Parts: sequence; structure tokens; C-alpha cells
Amino acid sequence: MEDIRKLMRQIKHPEMDLDIVELGMIGRVREEGNKVHIELKLPFRGVPKKRMIIDRIENILGERDVEVRTVLMNRKHKAEFYELAGRNWGRK
Repeated sequence: MEDIRKLMRQIKHPEMDLDIVELGMIGRVREEGNKVHIELKLPFRGVPKKRMIIDRIENILGERDVEVRTVLMNRKHKAEFYELAGRNWGRK
């Protein structure tokens, strides 16, 4: 699983120079054979760049069968996300 998280660290948020792991956007990760299940945590419903982030996850995992499930961040994670975002928004 750590190899998958390491790959996720290569995916930068579309609006910031921070990766999606650093931003707390990757939750549970599990593997079943060649299938990888990834929980993508979002700060709110209707995130405009959601599809772009999912596409990047699928692309970086290459030949593996990927299932990305989106969930909303809890209050603590959302506060941490917005704190990082506030300091880094627009820095790419």
C-alpha cells in the first residue's frame, strides 16, 4: 500500500503545488489482486476538479484496475485542508 501512496504523492492538486496525500485527500487504500480501491476525500460536494484528480489517479496506477470512491472530509480534515489551501492556493 505504501507504494501506492508514494505514487499518489506525485499527483499535485490542480490549483496548488501540494500533492493530494499531503492535502489529506487520500483515505483508505486497499488492494485485491490487480484491483486497487482508493478513497478520495473531498472538502465539499461538487468539487470542480474532481474528475481531473480521479483521471490522474487512474493514469498514474497504469495497468491496475482502479476503483476510486469519493467521500466528504470530516471537520478536522476539512479544516486542515483549508489551512494548507489558504497558504498555497494558486502556487503551482
